[in-house]
Amino acid sequence: MDIKTLQHRFFAFFILIIILGFAIVKPLIHLLTEVWWFDAVGAAEVFWTRLTWQVLLWGSTFVVYFLFLWVNYRVARRTSQQQVSHRFENFELTGGHPLLSDGVAAIGCGVSAWIAASIRGVSSNGTKNRVNGEIL
Repeated sequence: MDIKTLQHRFFAFFILIIILGFAIVKPLIHLLTEVWWFDAVGAAEVFWTRLTWQVLLWGSTFVVYFLFLWVNYRVARRTSQQQVSHRFENFELTGGHPLLSDGVAAIGCGVSAWIAASIRGVSSNGTKNRVNGEIL
């Protein structure tokens, strides 16, 4: 590798770190202010219980969505290989390794599951869910 390529890679990595830093700062500040507020009103135990259940529910939702998408991908790939193989038997494909396509599919399933697990507080008609006037 020449020095120009290394400089471009370093610059791209540096920009990625800055973007990730900005993406992480806001949730961390929100979490810190929540901890301080609950502690100030004497309800720190309620905060930690609530946070634990939110993390467990989010994680289980992520796993369910990811597995659902991954199993569908694997079934589609297996059935499409059987159907495609006889159609393109004289067509030579050059390209990526099967693990590469599995990796891209896994990333896609993960991102989709992340988004699905992160959606909360909106009902089917688009309004916020409320209990006793509080947004859930």
